[in-house]
This record gives sequence, C-alpha cells and structure tokens, in this order.
Amino acid sequence: MNNKLPTFFEVQAVAQQNEIDRLKGLLHSSLGTTITDAHYNKVVLDLQPSESMREQLMQACMDFNALTGTQQAHRTEAHLAADEDFCIFVEDGYAIIQHEPTFTKYRVLGYDALQKFTVTYL
Repeated sequence: MNNKLPTFFEVQAVAQQNEIDRLKGLLHSSLGTTITDAHYNKVVLDLQPSESMREQLMQACMDFNALTGTQQAHRTEAHLAADEDFCIFVEDGYAIIQHEPTFTKYRVLGYDALQKFTVTYL
C-alpha cells in the first residue's frame, strides 16, 4: 500500500492543469463554432441550390459566425422566416445547418467535416 503524500510540485502541476482545462473551456465557449467555407461548399455541392438560396445560406453562415459561443449555445431551435430555406442552430452541442424544404440537416464536425441527416415524415 502506497501512502505517500503528493509533493508540493505534484499538487502545483495538478492545479495548473486544472486551470489550463478551465481556460480552454472558457475559450471554447466564447469562440463557439465556425461555419467554414468548406462546410458551405459541401452543403452547396450536396443540395445544388439556386443562386438566391446560396446567398441565403452564406448570409446564415455569416450571421451564425458573428455570434459568440454563448450566443450560439442559446440558439437551440430552428427559426425561419417565410422566405428563408436555411437556418443554423445548435443541437446537442453541435452546430446544425438545416435546409427546411428537403428536411435535411448537416451536423458541423470539426473544421471541414459534416454529417448529413435527412428526416422522412410518414
């Protein structure tokens, strides 16, 4: 049985690592998720939207990117105006790009990856 007490330096190292982890969490929550050009291009290639819909998607991406991480985290529901086809919100901690007419969702994963979901209503 090892009853050795941690040294001062071991305690300091743990405290420093805890502080680093805390600061990383704060940084992530303040920066949030960025919808990149790669994400945008993948959605455009997949859906082949009209020019006006591409502009609408680009504007939705820029609006979402302008939010802080905290503001993004509070955007948990899809809100669409009558003339909008795309919305971006957060679901289960992931940014979601939703195309309402086709019931398609893209989950943003990392810098350039997307996971596609299509909802079918019966």
